[in-house]
This record gives sequence, C-alpha cells and structure tokens, in this order.
Amino acid sequence: MKTLYLSPLALGLLLSLCMGSGTSALAAAHKVRVSNNVFTPSNLAIAQGDTVEFELAAGFHTVTGTGTDPFCGNSAISATSCKVTFNTPGVFPYRCNIHAGMVGSVTVVSSTPVQLEGAATITGTYAAVGGATADAVARTFTVPLPAGAAFWRLRAATQLRITSVAVLNGKVVLKYE
Repeated sequence: MKTLYLSPLALGLLLSLCMGSGTSALAAAHKVRVSNNVFTPSNLAIAQGDTVEFELAAGFHTVTGTGTDPFCGNSAISATSCKVTFNTPGVFPYRCNIHAGMVGSVTVVSSTPVQLEGAATITGTYAAVGGATADAVARTFTVPLPAGAAFWRLRAATQLRITSVAVLNGKVVLKYE
C-alpha cells in the first residue's frame, strides 16, 4: 500500500501550483444517441458497473456487440431505447447491423481503491475521512476537508501519480493517473 502525506503547507503549495486547473467528473448516467447512421458519442468511457442507455432518436438501427456481449441484440431497437450494464473492465465495440460503418465502443475502467485519512499531527493516529467519492473515469478522488485534521494521507492499493489538487466547496479534489 502506497501512502502520500499532505501537510497544510504541502497542500497549499500543491494548490498554488495547480490553481486554475479544474477537474470534472463524468456523471454515472450515460446515454448514446442513435440516429442518422451515427452513434453519439461513438466512443464512451465509463466506470465499471455503470449502465449505458442507447436512445433511438431516428431511423431503424441495431446496437450489436462485436464480441461475446450482444449489447441490445441483432434486432432493431424496439420502442425508444435499450440499456446495457457493463460489469467487466475492457473495451467493448459495437455496430449497427443495418448500416455499414456505423460503429462505436464503450471503454469500461475499473476503479482504483483509494482512502484519505486525517490526523492532528504527522505522527498522530490517522482515521479514515468519511464522505469520500472516487470517479474512475475522470480519475478523481473527492473528500470533504476533515475538521481538526492538520495532516492528511492518501492511501492506495497501487501507485498513483497526483496530477492536480484543488479545493472546491470545502472539499479536496485530487486528480490522479
């Protein structure tokens, strides 16, 4: 387990270096519009366990997986949409069986387990900070600023490279690789 310690001075330095570089998180709800012989967006990155809704806007189309996953099947999308949940990381290409060249893919990213802990002193007892959220697609970790903690450490199962740090609305947002 790798540990990154952040003192208020180090956090301030990181914030001053990264000021102005915001982070954005993608929502867990994903839609792909199906119309005019195009999937929009044609390439989508999502987190493991997310669901993608393929929404028929116009025309007569299929959303057929090119691998072992049938997506919405070989038949034309009935009604207005179909939903597919992706539980396995990887790249999942799909196509419309009716229109050659109408293709897309879903890239499913597994989340990196991370935890922020806080303590009053660097040698003090660290406790996990609650309310943390991780976004595997945007590769961000967001946690409320802990009351009474002067030092924080980020623990991850794998090595992370922190690319930016920001404080937004009383929360620390770390973007990582």
